[in-house]
Amino acid sequence: MTATARDIPGLVVDDSANRPPYQPRVTFERSAAAVREALRALSADDLAEFKRDFHRTMAEAEDSFDLTPVHEAVGFWYGRALRHLNPEIGEYTAGVIERLGAGDESDLAGEH
Repeated sequence: MTATARDIPGLVVDDSANRPPYQPRVTFERSAAAVREALRALSADDLAEFKRDFHRTMAEAEDSFDLTPVHEAVGFWYGRALRHLNPEIGEYTAGVIERLGAGDESDLAGEH
């Protein structure tokens, strides 16, 4: 059975009119299991890379008793999965960068 976005733990879709354009429309639980399910539904290549990264950092944690690299890896892949689920944020960010590069600082004042 192929995973779908509905299988992602803690999946929330915010279609409210007052959601700022920089805030993700789709979010989910920030956990290794949720990231795995999100990537399973979104990108087989990213899923394989996440699994390698997760297992590598878990092995390091087993030796060092430091879970920081595991949390950092999950955070990185959580962000990547969010970008897959919310491509409009990348478009919004590119627009902000373009406007700032042109000297338009209105985004800094919350005008966009």
